[in-house]
Amino acid sequence: MAGKLHLHRVMGNGQELLDNPENLPITPAMAAREHDQVRARLITVFSEVLLGEVPSPDADLFDAGILDSQRFVELILHLEQSFQIRIDIQDFELENFRCIDKIAALIVHYNNGHRGDALSCASA
Repeated sequence: MAGKLHLHRVMGNGQELLDNPENLPITPAMAAREHDQVRARLITVFSEVLLGEVPSPDADLFDAGILDSQRFVELILHLEQSFQIRIDIQDFELENFRCIDKIAALIVHYNNGHRGDALSCASA
C-alpha cells in the first residue's frame, strides 16, 4: 500500500530522511531506505543518550536489560524530541518498543501520517 511522505529530518546528527515535497506515493524501496535511516539514528540514540549498546536491530531490548521502566520513559522523550513526533498514548504498548526494528517502523509510520504497525522481532 503506497503512503505519502512528509518533508522531515532526523534531529541531532542533521541526517536528512526522505524529502518528498510533492507528496508523491512512496515506493517499497523508499520506505526501506527511510526505515534503515531511522534504525541507524535509533542505534545512535541508544549508545549516546541511553548508554546502551544494542546487539542487533531485532534484539529484545527488555530481555537484554537495555530498557526498563525508567529508560522506557526516557526513550519516549528522546524519540519525540529527536524525530519531532508525538507518540499517541495508544501506541505506548511495550511490543511497539521491544526492538530497534519495531521502534523504527513506528517512527516511519508516524512520519508518514499513520500510527504504527510495528515489525516483528526475531525473539517475539
